[in-house]
Amino acid sequence: MINLETKIEEIPKIGPVYQKRLKKIGINTIHDLLYYFPIKYNDFSDIIPINKVKNGYQACVQGKIIEIGTTKTFKKWMDITEATIEDETGSIRALWFNQPYIDRSLRKDDFVCLAGKVSLGKGGVYLNNPVYEKVYESPFLGSLRENNHLTHTGRIVPVYSETKGLTSKWLRFIIKPLLASFYNVIPEIIPEEIIKKNKFLPITQAIWQVHFPNSFEAADAAKSRFAFENLFLLQLSILKERAKLMKKKAQSCPMDAGLMKEFTSALPFLLTDSQKQCSYQILKDLEKSVPMSRLLEGDVGSGKTVVATMAALNTVKCGYQVAFMAPTEILASQHFKGLAKMLEKFKVTIGYITSKESFIYKNGKIEETKKKNLLLDLEFGQIDILIGTHSLIQKNVKFSKLALVIVDEQHRFGVAQRQALGRGPTQTKTQTDADSESEFLYENISYKIRKCLFAIKKELGLGHKEIIYQKALAEKFINERIKFEQEKTIPIMYNEKKIGVYQPDFIIENKIILELKALPFTGNIEKRQVWNYLKGSDYKLALLANFSTKDIEISRIIYDTARDGQRKSALSQRESANKWV
Repeated sequence: MINLETKIEEIPKIGPVYQKRLKKIGINTIHDLLYYFPIKYNDFSDIIPINKVKNGYQACVQGKIIEIGTTKTFKKWMDITEATIEDETGSIRALWFNQPYIDRSLRKDDFVCLAGKVSLGKGGVYLNNPVYEKVYESPFLGSLRENNHLTHTGRIVPVYSETKGLTSKWLRFIIKPLLASFYNVIPEIIPEEIIKKNKFLPITQAIWQVHFPNSFEAADAAKSRFAFENLFLLQLSILKERAKLMKKKAQSCPMDAGLMKEFTSALPFLLTDSQKQCSYQILKDLEKSVPMSRLLEGDVGSGKTVVATMAALNTVKCGYQVAFMAPTEILASQHFKGLAKMLEKFKVTIGYITSKESFIYKNGKIEETKKKNLLLDLEFGQIDILIGTHSLIQKNVKFSKLALVIVDEQHRFGVAQRQALGRGPTQTKTQTDADSESEFLYENISYKIRKCLFAIKKELGLGHKEIIYQKALAEKFINERIKFEQEKTIPIMYNEKKIGVYQPDFIIENKIILELKALPFTGNIEKRQVWNYLKGSDYKLALLANFSTKDIEISRIIYDTARDGQRKSALSQRESANKWV
């Protein structure tokens, strides 16, 4: 059964060529067609007697074709179709250029309504390329002066946004019968009390009057109603998103009044009352356990960045990270240098990343760094504030404890782009398929282990024997209150028979195997060995950490048999100080 959601492919008189053209402008259903509104109107509503037409003016006349034919000019080799139309007051010629099909559409003795511009030629005035429409009563009866059934002439005629091969006349031809069939089944979205209070047209009238209005006043009333409807739906969608937002959880970040006083006292200017009020409201919002969504408005130079910096500093001192996204590299660079200067005395580490370059501000110095090193520091939580352009929403940019997102000139980003940074406390939890779930298996524990490994490397350095790192790591786990077992016996199975035992260096929280090495490098042999240990146990994840002579390397090995009983080594990625997953 045909309804408002019926595809255009099922509508009679819309062939494959026109289907393609309609889809190019976003029209896929009957509903889309009915809500494809005109961009303007031509007033052909005043049907005048032929003897009243004036040169240079638009005119709409009705009459009988007493002569029609097509000739070809020799000079420009152009087809000219000429017709003579007559009513009770006189006659007028109509000329169409390069439209030879017209004398096949119109015949002698047809009654027509014509609308177009009146021009003056050698043979007198004529209608230049007029819009035409057949009528099926004699205009001499007088009744057709009020032709409500006319579509392209004799009324206020809608003009639509057109594209190649898709004209307003064709759109009117398709839309009008669809309106007749569906105008009374279009659901009313606006509540009745709002319609009455604002004197809006009901949907059944508005949809007619916006396409084929009885007057320009009716067209304006219909457009006003649909303008309100668009805003009404927009507000509903915003309220819906806000309701979803309020159900989510956010990190609570208590306001440090002393810290804020220390920050403002170091500024070379006093905050305005508006800056104080806005910063206080934002800081109080950050104390709540529900996400904040605020728009900070102000003229250029009014101090919006200072307010944002106060929120960022308070967030960092609560142990969280901040993302600061700007639309251009120039703005991002300005913010990076500006925040580095304002936060100089607060020991905040700031990263800067774009598609072309990356820098880090640390201990009062700005230094260029490799992008992969910066991203590694970010994921380890060693970058407090990351400033950049669209680069911040790339998949390889992963925060450890993201709590605040600041977007400068937010109107220059799409909604999805702005939301991409606010998916949750970290961006690493966005996987949706089985592979990604395996990739981030026991992510929080893995992060704690890596943090301990890098702390040991920083304190002891490289070049020690494996046993030294084992003892130091055991002490570190105890200090960090991470549960572990050492040299736990794990049976090695073959054909469901025990053929040996394996004693890994660590079993962390009874979930992750941690194997330590102190070799010049590790390769597939070592990784395969650990993978076999996983296969013979009930564990799914192992970390292979090698304190090589150059750096610490961490490989993550996963064993997964979830798919059709087939084994799967989902991930084995080498990590150095440059990268980890």
